[in-house]
Amino acid sequence: MTNDSESLTRLRVTVFLVSLVTISVELALMRELALRFWEHLAWLIISIALLGFGVSGTILLLLQRLSSLTLPMMRHLSLLGLSLSIPLSLGLGHAVDLDLVQMVWQPTQFLRIGLLQMVFTLPFIFSGMYIGLALQDDPERVPGHYGASFIGSGLGGILVLPTLFLIPPRPIMLGCAVLILVSSFVGVRGAARIAGGLGAGLLLAVMFWHLPHSTQIADDKDLPQLMAMPGSEIVANRSGPHGLVQIVKAPAFHGAPGLSLNNTKPMPDRLLVILDGHLAGTLYQNSGAKEFAFLDNTTMALAYHLLESPFRVLIGPEAGADQLGLALYHGAEQVTALANNSSLARFKKVDLASRIGDLYGRPEVSLITSTFRGYLYNTETAYSLIDLPITGEDFGGLRSATTNSLLTLDTLLKCFDQLDEDGVVTITTHAHVPPRESLRLVNLFADLLEDSNRDPRTHLAVIRSWATVTLVATKTEITPEQAARIRSFSEARRFDLVWLPDITPAEANRYHVLDDPQYYLGAMNLLGAQKSRFVSTYVYDLATPHDGKPFFHHFSQGLGFRDFSNQLGKRSRSYVEIGKLLLIGALVQTFFLALVLVVLPLFPAVGIPGGKFEQLLVIGFFSAIGCGFMLLEMGFLQRLEIYLGHPLYAAAAVLSGFLFFGGVGSILSARVEAPISRRHWLIGLAIALLAVVYLVFLDTVLGMAEGVHLTARLAIVMAVIGPLALLMGMMFPLGMKRLGFGQSRMIPWAWSVNGFTSVLATLLAPLLAMHWGFAAVGWTAAACYGLAALLSLGLPTR
Repeated sequence: MTNDSESLTRLRVTVFLVSLVTISVELALMRELALRFWEHLAWLIISIALLGFGVSGTILLLLQRLSSLTLPMMRHLSLLGLSLSIPLSLGLGHAVDLDLVQMVWQPTQFLRIGLLQMVFTLPFIFSGMYIGLALQDDPERVPGHYGASFIGSGLGGILVLPTLFLIPPRPIMLGCAVLILVSSFVGVRGAARIAGGLGAGLLLAVMFWHLPHSTQIADDKDLPQLMAMPGSEIVANRSGPHGLVQIVKAPAFHGAPGLSLNNTKPMPDRLLVILDGHLAGTLYQNSGAKEFAFLDNTTMALAYHLLESPFRVLIGPEAGADQLGLALYHGAEQVTALANNSSLARFKKVDLASRIGDLYGRPEVSLITSTFRGYLYNTETAYSLIDLPITGEDFGGLRSATTNSLLTLDTLLKCFDQLDEDGVVTITTHAHVPPRESLRLVNLFADLLEDSNRDPRTHLAVIRSWATVTLVATKTEITPEQAARIRSFSEARRFDLVWLPDITPAEANRYHVLDDPQYYLGAMNLLGAQKSRFVSTYVYDLATPHDGKPFFHHFSQGLGFRDFSNQLGKRSRSYVEIGKLLLIGALVQTFFLALVLVVLPLFPAVGIPGGKFEQLLVIGFFSAIGCGFMLLEMGFLQRLEIYLGHPLYAAAAVLSGFLFFGGVGSILSARVEAPISRRHWLIGLAIALLAVVYLVFLDTVLGMAEGVHLTARLAIVMAVIGPLALLMGMMFPLGMKRLGFGQSRMIPWAWSVNGFTSVLATLLAPLLAMHWGFAAVGWTAAACYGLAALLSLGLPTR
């Protein structure tokens, strides 16, 4: 009970602060791991947070059975533990030497990932303990505590995004630790508590002193390697939700994407754009367009040799200035360059303008901060050329589990609609052997042209150098005169032809010779009658990505590893997708961690009460809603990455929306009247049916509002999530309430299995989406809630 020394208002305010801090730490930790390692670890944080909450329930159960601590004392200790565990987890995590790239060759890296999971679980264990203790207050006050918790979580998710524009993630986390420590002193009485708080403050100060305030970037990223070169220095940096942008001057670094070995043109001095430690592009220190002549000796210049002046160019979100330099060198009448990173756009337009020849201040250049799809839906300009960003730099398959909204059939169809009558779309990718991205792009462009009622064989040109492959899709058929230009361009620069409407086998594989003309043979099969057979038997999955399955960088076929090894031989390990391997490894490890830390401790503490039928009924119901809730939440998160344009925006919106409206639903569940069994069943059925409605209509709704401002898109996301999350928030508290009527001893198990299945569903959702698409995730979630509705009929009513 809440006593005189700890008022109701103070308890709810503290619950609000703990929840706000928890979601802020969760989102800041996503940025912390993206900066230190790769962005692909971000989804792991959600499962870590859920694991922490699951473990907290087990710890509370054991503490209350084995210790004599009062509820207020345990709440106070939980606050101190939360405050200290934030910097402690950062320090311990810093000591874990993890190299994701070496996972295939060093299986011990999986153990280090498990260690990292356990380290970062600490803050969420203590926050879960505090909230769990608050929910043991007077039952009449619990709905208000639920509300304070969920509102705090929702507000934290909203506030952390603008805060990241001003403060890097690590200081945000350390600031949260201080806020919780201060809140632990409010209203505290008793010498022991005050002494404990002062001791915690001293420990916190010591940890702050020893803990680096900036994130250490992994050695396998580009930045540490560039800084090891002589003369390298960081000349500017700026942090934001999109990442840490650093501008590096590295005189010893030379190169351009796929530059011809015949190039004799001088290359100007450059500044390198580093995004979260990864080389993302190059800015050139120039005095005019002529200094970009060397870029005309790259494969990505091909499209410009097919255009007739005057022409207008749209350049997709490009970190550097290679594509802009090409457009200016070839005399484009109008160039629209997009940037989806406001920090980088400011560097280009303002801070570095004088150092790069005011490239983005030229009268023919417009630099617009927008997502690519958002701009396409808003503009009425018809372009002669749309130049998509270079892709294919993910040599280790780390990005296999991430979505890509640019390289989907839906996006390219919109691109094609935005071309003038003679327009072209082009993209360049890094070359791989066996061909990977390049052949998927051939298949994607072929489907684009077919859906636009054009013959891909006469509207597509593909060439390659030693390092890059460039594709050009034209609205009109490639004429003999244009084909002659392509041949002349390639011959002069010693580039190989991969596809032309009238290509002959002798023209392929001439300069950069492979054992087999793999690129040509792949293109010929994809553009011929054997396409389906070739796609089904090729070593990589070449299926066309679309908005329902936008995983362009996921290439694992449905083959077993033995088949994969038979096709690639000793090289097979080099081609395993680390991103997918990381997901599977984390799923297996999380299963055992959750089993050991959440479920097994309950056996000696409470046993398994009730008969077998009751056990199966209760465990089945709470497993179904735990799995269904997280499948829907994670499915929304990945689908909304496309709509909102960045994983962190999607995470903040989805987590805040589901938690806030779920909290409202939890509060409203207290007003559900008899017959409670029938109403509970109807709520579960309504969730399942509403999930199906979303599966059918969500893409249409989001497509109608694709071009609106980010703030409006966030509001639309909240409006879409609201009704579903509100109903979902009712299922769990109603189930717990009904257990209290006749099976109260099963409550710890209900809490435990719900947390257990929630953790697993968090990691299972992206695997389902990668292989079968977002629809499979949604249908599975709907089935879970349908099952939960059916099982709810067997729960106690009074």
